[in-house]
Amino acid sequence: MRFAERILNRAELKLGKLAFQGILRWVAGFQLLGFILVMFSQGYMETIAFDKEKIFSGEVWRLFSWLFMPGRSILFLITIMFTFFLNDLIEGAIGTFRLNLYVIGMALFLTLAALSPLSNVIYLSMMPFAFFSSMIFAAACFFPDFEIRLLGIIPIKMKWLGWMDAAILIGTIAQNPIPGINAVLVGFGMIPFLLGIFPAVVSNLKNNATAAARRSKFQKEVGAADAEAFHTCHECGITDVDDPTLEFRVSAEDGEEYCVPCREKQT
Repeated sequence: MRFAERILNRAELKLGKLAFQGILRWVAGFQLLGFILVMFSQGYMETIAFDKEKIFSGEVWRLFSWLFMPGRSILFLITIMFTFFLNDLIEGAIGTFRLNLYVIGMALFLTLAALSPLSNVIYLSMMPFAFFSSMIFAAACFFPDFEIRLLGIIPIKMKWLGWMDAAILIGTIAQNPIPGINAVLVGFGMIPFLLGIFPAVVSNLKNNATAAARRSKFQKEVGAADAEAFHTCHECGITDVDDPTLEFRVSAEDGEEYCVPCREKQT
């Protein structure tokens, strides 16, 4: 992990200036443009759809143009706005360069899976959803307790949205006629998430847990040091801080305070 981190840091120093700021905004913007173009040209969708035969015939733009496939319902516009929000959230967590790598990596691996002999029509139809889901997973990992308004109405934390999206993705795979093959294809497409995002989140969780344990220990030590004894045995010196369950009595003979065991010895 440290070796990979060093490589990423060096790459960012050399290539960071080439990264697109707001790359997911650009993707969403082209999807919105496609939504408008479909109104004037019904053949637009067919022009950018992923098609292995046409790719091997020279239409190489289809390798990535599927990213810009627009939706066909009013919910698509909400998805566009949410993609803008996801971009800002993830980019703020990992930076512009690494978000570029993540987006390009996800698109690349999903495309490689589609080029394999195992790919089928069902997987091709799932590619845009799998890509969008990977962005939700990343945001949910970095900001699990961040609350959003689902559809602008329902309050929900990012972690539950991530789990819900994962359930929908798994359910979609399970319901198709060849779930095993499509599970393998989607799993392969998710490699950038499994290698690039998930380990970093696990590491952050471990660091946070260690920091919390150290903070708790420090607070206990400070609390113990600052605690003042209200009762102190005149004979053995034990206090109510040393043993909160111990009882103390004031002797009528000398007016000093003794713990019950020492008092019983005197009597």
